Amino acid sequence: MRSAADVETELRSAKGVDRRILMFAALLRQEAELGVDDLVVVGGSAIEIYTEGAYVSGDVDLCAPSDPIRSVLTRWGFNRTGREWARLDWKIVIDVVAPRPSGSMRLTRVVDTPYGQVRLGAVEDLILGRLALIKFWKEPDEWANAELLINLPRLDWEYLADRARRDGVVEELALLGKRAARRKRT
Repeated sequence: MRSAADVETELRSAKGVDRRILMFAALLRQEAELGVDDLVVVGGSAIEIYTEGAYVSGDVDLCAPSDPIRSVLTRWGFNRTGREWARLDWKIVIDVVAPRPSGSMRLTRVVDTPYGQVRLGAVEDLILGRLALIKFWKEPDEWANAELLINLPRLDWEYLADRARRDGVVEELALLGKRAARRKRT
């Protein structure tokens, strides 16, 4: 069993917030004895990792079963408020958003860390999430975040187009493509 002091020591060695999130997720997954498919980093935290810190999230969004996560976070000294767990001296807030991601597991990506593998939510689902925030929640700042993601390699454009139709963000996806193409030319 890894103690809170052990985790704190390990986290100090992380180079960059995005690497720190990955390390923490790997340590948590390992300590909770979850498989690589059982804990998925999603939301802003996944964007932070994919963009290597160009985007900064305020918390670590996870999809995982709550019982094993609760047990480990309690042992590591985290305090719970609602579904969030905080250890402010470590500057870590965990938000366990659901047991499983709502998007595509097929398109998720696995990243290796010194403490094992960590699965990240699909870039395509992250893009679609930003577009929904733009359209339905009127958050124009999300354009910049969507633009950070749209140029990442290996996007499944068929999936993006299909989900954009289902999610009602077809126009936003088209505009994002135009904005990204314009940015590439300059």
